[in-house]
Amino acid sequence: MRTSNNWNVTTHFQGQFDSLNESIKPYIPEFNYVLVDLTKLSNEEIEEKAKTTPFLYKSLQLMKLVAMRDIENIKGVAVIAELSKEEKIILLLYLYYTLDVDQDTMQRIVKELGGEELMPSLAEKLIKQGKQDLLIKQLRRKFGLSSSDEKMIRSVTDESKLDAAAEAVLDAKSKDEVLKLLGQ
Repeated sequence: MRTSNNWNVTTHFQGQFDSLNESIKPYIPEFNYVLVDLTKLSNEEIEEKAKTTPFLYKSLQLMKLVAMRDIENIKGVAVIAELSKEEKIILLLYLYYTLDVDQDTMQRIVKELGGEELMPSLAEKLIKQGKQDLLIKQLRRKFGLSSSDEKMIRSVTDESKLDAAAEAVLDAKSKDEVLKLLGQ
């Protein structure tokens, strides 16, 4: 079993599933994968590997700094202004979910990265995701939920439909009764 120097993770895919029942193991693909420890790469090496793709470059930079828990340098990452709105939101969501910082620090990071104008979009995305998560938990607990049902709920962007469905779960007799409200 091969591992990288500082990570206690095998680079053999099947090794990720040692705890599975032996009867299932023959159906798991067998291959090795590359594990890159970004903290070992200089910024110049990262830039060289991603020089033609600004989004990839900013993503790798931020992943490295998050792994190093280097908040000050995260705020110093070159402004993300040249990225598309969607790319900026992806990077900011990544930071939101991976950094363990208070709200004020997160707001300063967003501002210093040049993403301040995205705060309303980011907040809307998080609220919508929270509503989807709540509905999925409610339906799973009351009726059970298939992965295709969950995927359908994740595709709903109309918050009023998500609110109506979450409220309907309380009195619904079936999962289909609730899902019909989502208009899918």
